[in-house]
Amino acid sequence: MKVIIASEAGFCFGVKRAIKIINNEIEKGNTPLYVYGELIHNKVVVEDLEKRGVYSIDSIDEVEEGSTVIIRTHGISPKEEEILKKKNVKIVDTTCPLVKKAQLLVERIKKEGKIPIIIGKPEHPEVKGEIGYGGKEAIVISKGEDIPLDGFNKEIGIIAQTTFNPEKFKNIVKIIKKHSTKTIIYDTICYTTVMRQKDTIKLAKESDMMIILGGKHSSNTRTLYEIAKKYQPNTYHMERAENFNPEILEGVNILGISTGASTPDYEIDALVDLIKNHDNNVEIERREGYKWEI
Repeated sequence: MKVIIASEAGFCFGVKRAIKIINNEIEKGNTPLYVYGELIHNKVVVEDLEKRGVYSIDSIDEVEEGSTVIIRTHGISPKEEEILKKKNVKIVDTTCPLVKKAQLLVERIKKEGKIPIIIGKPEHPEVKGEIGYGGKEAIVISKGEDIPLDGFNKEIGIIAQTTFNPEKFKNIVKIIKKHSTKTIIYDTICYTTVMRQKDTIKLAKESDMMIILGGKHSSNTRTLYEIAKKYQPNTYHMERAENFNPEILEGVNILGISTGASTPDYEIDALVDLIKNHDNNVEIERREGYKWEI
């Protein structure tokens, strides 16, 4: 059997950057650290950080004065950040630079007097933060049915959740254009998200089975699973390597593995080790991806 690991598997640039920042704080002895919300949507990583003194909190009310608070990769709203500052805490911002760019674009669209349109999932923490930058006029659209049939009463500016499906984004924009002639579009989808999805499609077409490794609550991981399953129905979504059952490999000649943007390399390695324990003759190929500097 041959196992092929997608070229963009493992942490994305934004997550690598966040982990590096937090590791620096830990090395300086600045624990405990408190992350407002989950740093990333991967329980394996979150649990590992907890062992090292990094804890998630669900409410700003839980923040004590003088503590160190991590702003997660998904970012937060300006109002939430202002509340944190008033609590006299040290703020360590790990917002992904691409998310920060999207936030500032939403703010600019609002200041220019346009309607900010965010194409994404309204329940996603990144989108919630971007709504905060857009104010009361911000509109979230996740599907064509969300678009007002009577159109918009003034010029609009469109951004995308950074991990949104690129094809869905294009389709929604096409429909919006039918209802508004005054439209400015900013494609803020993360390049590595696009590449990860393209690699996964290519791999799914080549494989007898696909495993998507990553958090069950991760939007980009779930999207990868949906994409892979479209091209290879024999696809599994596993949150952890330990969820792997070797019995599923019966009759499989080529196994493809892709991961969400918040899945660490050590989980990929753990999954590969489990596969090797099942088949000592397995051939492993890890495709080369783009090398991001952090």
